[in-house]
Amino acid sequence: LLVSTRAGTTAYRLPPPSELEPAVEIFRGLVGRRQGLENAAAVGLYERLLAPAIEGLPGGVEELLVIPDGALHRLPFAALRPAPDASPLGMRYRITHVPSATLWLQWQQSLAPARPRAALVLAESVNRHHVRMADERHCPGLEHEASAEVLGL
Repeated sequence: LLVSTRAGTTAYRLPPPSELEPAVEIFRGLVGRRQGLENAAAVGLYERLLAPAIEGLPGGVEELLVIPDGALHRLPFAALRPAPDASPLGMRYRITHVPSATLWLQWQQSLAPARPRAALVLAESVNRHHVRMADERHCPGLEHEASAEVLGL
């Protein structure tokens, strides 16, 4: 398990897949029954997977970005909890699941603000008195719309 914050990156050892896969499937089955029987399994998985990492987070962390591997893709992290009577992680943090670190990086780069580009703005007038014409008649708001920065052209 790698935990990256502004302060740095810390590695935590996870149980081997041979232990995780059955535990994840049992937990999913219990959650799916909706009988409230999943709390002990939620605490067990929390302790085995996340406890040291969550305890080591700096104050003020509100969001967790989860990039799972193997069986962990099927684990509902938001349902894990540190104690049977504690709130689940989904109540403490915004949890975002991403299928891979490569995709997450590409998505982050694609969300970066684009540079403003020039645009040609065409408008049709219903009333000639509301469009700036060669004779200086004026359309309120048209100048604002035409001068707005248009992104992604």
